[in-house]
Amino acid sequence: MAKIGRNDLCPCGSGKKYKHCCMANDAADARAKLAAATAAATAAHHDPHYCDDCNDKLDTAANAVFPLIDAKQFDAAEQAAHDVLARFPSVHDGYECLGRLHQAKGIGKLTGAEM
Repeated sequence: MAKIGRNDLCPCGSGKKYKHCCMANDAADARAKLAAATAAATAAHHDPHYCDDCNDKLDTAANAVFPLIDAKQFDAAEQAAHDVLARFPSVHDGYECLGRLHQAKGIGKLTGAEM
C-alpha cells in the first residue's frame, strides 16, 4: 500500500485532506502499537522462572544501584550490585550493575599511554 501524504485526500472517503481527517487517529494507533511492543519487550527481559512479584523485586533492587552510582557512592553501589547477584544469580542484571559501576569508576579504561 502506498504511503498517504498529509495533503492527499483521506482514504476513508470523507473528501477531506488526510491531515484534517484520520491522520491524528492513525498516529495515535501507531503510538499505541509502539507502546504495546515496548511493554512486551520489557516484559520479555524478565526471567520466566520468577513470578511477577520476584521480577518486580529484581527490578527494584537493580534500579536502586544506579542512583548510588550517579551520586558517586561507589562502595554502597558495589554492595547493592553484589546483593542483586546473590539474590538473583540466574539473571544478568547484577553484572550489568557492576559493569556500570566499573565504567563510572573508570576501571578497565585504557589511557593513551597504555594503548
